[in-house]
Amino acid sequence: MADFLNEFVKTVMDEIIQTDYPHIRHPALLYAQVKEIMSQGGQSCVTLQVLTEMKEPDDRFPLLPCVRTGFDLQAGETVIIGLLYGGCVPYIFGRCLDDSK
Repeated sequence: MADFLNEFVKTVMDEIIQTDYPHIRHPALLYAQVKEIMSQGGQSCVTLQVLTEMKEPDDRFPLLPCVRTGFDLQAGETVIIGLLYGGCVPYIFGRCLDDSK
């Protein structure tokens, strides 16, 4: 009986987290690699690929196009990004200082 109750609570909590708090399943700050750089209306925009903790491409995330930035970035650089409150708009905090792979 206790196993059934534990499994029920786990299932209900997973559903609540998935529907009401999806942003807590992913870290607030992520590594991303600059894939492409372009200029739109005098402002620099980059395309980003989210990376895993081991700095490998993370297939759970699509490429993030047209991310505006004030940083002078180069293709291939690793940056730190944040997704505020689980949203889809990434903000670039800066270059990753530990660029070792």
